[in-house]
Amino acid sequence: MWIKAIGLVGVLVWASAVQASLEPGAKAVRQNAESLGLNRDRFVRGEVVEVKPSRSGMLCLTGWSHPKLDAKTIARLATETEFGTFRKVRKGDRVGFKTAGLRPGVYNVSLIDGSEIKAAKEIVIAYPENYVFKLNDPLLHGIKNAWNGHPKAQEYDKHYSVVTVQSQIGWAELQPERDRFDFSKLDTLLAWSAYTQKPAIFKFNAPAPEWIFDYVAHVGGKSPLDDQGRGGGTSRREKAKAPQFWSPAYKQFYHEMIQALAAHVAASPHRKWFLGLRVQPNAFNEEAWHYRFNGQEMQIAGISPDRGTWIPPRNGDPIYPPLLEADNYKEAKQYFRDVIGFYQEAFHPLGIYCFLRPYLEVDQDLNLNLSGYYANAYTVCMGTDAAASRPKPISPRAQVYKKYTRELKKGAFHEDTYASFNGDGWNAKHGKKMNYNVSPRSPEKEIYWRQFLKLYEGVTMSAWGGTELFRLDIPAYQAALDVFMKYAGGEMDPAKTEHAWMVFAGYCDWSGKNIQLRNVGYWLTEDDSSKTETVVDASDDHRAFMLGSIREKETTLSVASEFRQSHMGKSAKVSIEWLAEPGDAWEVFADGKRVGGARGTHNGFQIDEFELRALPSRIAIRKQRGNAKFHRVEVGLDG
Repeated sequence: MWIKAIGLVGVLVWASAVQASLEPGAKAVRQNAESLGLNRDRFVRGEVVEVKPSRSGMLCLTGWSHPKLDAKTIARLATETEFGTFRKVRKGDRVGFKTAGLRPGVYNVSLIDGSEIKAAKEIVIAYPENYVFKLNDPLLHGIKNAWNGHPKAQEYDKHYSVVTVQSQIGWAELQPERDRFDFSKLDTLLAWSAYTQKPAIFKFNAPAPEWIFDYVAHVGGKSPLDDQGRGGGTSRREKAKAPQFWSPAYKQFYHEMIQALAAHVAASPHRKWFLGLRVQPNAFNEEAWHYRFNGQEMQIAGISPDRGTWIPPRNGDPIYPPLLEADNYKEAKQYFRDVIGFYQEAFHPLGIYCFLRPYLEVDQDLNLNLSGYYANAYTVCMGTDAAASRPKPISPRAQVYKKYTRELKKGAFHEDTYASFNGDGWNAKHGKKMNYNVSPRSPEKEIYWRQFLKLYEGVTMSAWGGTELFRLDIPAYQAALDVFMKYAGGEMDPAKTEHAWMVFAGYCDWSGKNIQLRNVGYWLTEDDSSKTETVVDASDDHRAFMLGSIREKETTLSVASEFRQSHMGKSAKVSIEWLAEPGDAWEVFADGKRVGGARGTHNGFQIDEFELRALPSRIAIRKQRGNAKFHRVEVGLDG
């Protein structure tokens, strides 16, 4: 990357010595940015950034700019990540680095001397001015920061792994009065996307504006009612109300809001950064059928059998009569068709994506066929049901999701929920005990396991909230991020991916006994899964939930012909990650020729790599001694 290079061995030895000298609590001294000799703070991707420091030290480029990064962290990011580099410089040296291989975003250039940051400057590496975003673009395959509106979370918008962001604006905030819209928050967030070079996906819902209840019947609100027939109370739970969202009046207002939003986006100078928005079939909170208020889970709207619970509007039509479940959910199905149509007609002509949950096909017995909507290039999948377990990949939800993503080779995002943090607590509270033969046994295992579930479903943007991003200093979280970043989108086009890979895993039914699916990956397949058996190791390592051991002598894996033909004549490398114990030994063969072996010298995970002159069609792992447990096998291009 650097125009002026020094010997690799010398660099690594010197970098290790520098990092060893940095105190963990070293205070970042961010001043004298001019001493970097860097006169610009914005570069188009592909340009060379030239730096001429006026003092000596370690010059670092890192793919994350955060006000609280200390010298030790900067040095680590510069030496250990794909989007970082460093150079030992002397006063007056003129050095430069290329940006063609970097993701657009906010970077940090720092000059470190010992344990102090002597100078630092934030720079932006930008997309070309006329760049058009498409979801099949590898630059958009990675992490999506969900809920970037929080100031602390926004710092992670600058992280090198984040490629898109998501923001939420409530309908009540967007349209505080019947005839008045307020787009100020939207404009601010789009300007932030333009600065960070991270296109945004928006969610416009919770809660519905208060004025709508003058025209639309509702349930909820604290009892007793006030003199206008409205619910009282002060807390969010006490005030929560569910509008009769399928009524003609509600649909009319919702349609008008979507049209006004689209018109504003079309006229915005930052229109380019509005990548897409989530289709919200009801606008007061989630896309689900239930809404929590007054401490109970209540069936909303027309599903409620007691018509007396409805509060009529002050103006307009009385309570809309039909029930959602009437006539085989005819009213519900028509409502969803109408809302999806509102979004498509408003945003598709602008080249803006509409993200739609496919679960309507399998939830609540709707049997709503969405294939016609997903036939449109600008309607794509999104999901939030990301809690991981071994039955998930064979569940109806996962299969319908995969049908519209991986099988159609369309981009998609799947949002992490917080089940990994509160799942055990919920089960304990309700007298249930997790079956760890079926589900990951810790948040650290789940966040890692979850990424493989997403990759299996064809997800190209793994949506991480701030809760997850703040934990990147935990190895399992960083490993989960890295593994998704490495493989995301790789199934779309073998010519654009450098890895054929497979992870050993077993996917079972909800009983946890009957394995119905083995292993996941792209372009690499175990020929006969009966040759290995899945193992759930008892160790606390995040990888220990996905392991396979060889039953007898060996197992073979085939590299897909599409992958081999796309990279014909290129040298390759076989990498095998496994859980070793002293005495374990195995060897690997490529197209029948032995290329090397490995043995365990200590307890723990290790990676063994083998150089090949060309991509093989088949590799074999042959057991020699012990009972090695294998995690991931990768056949990739070498260099």
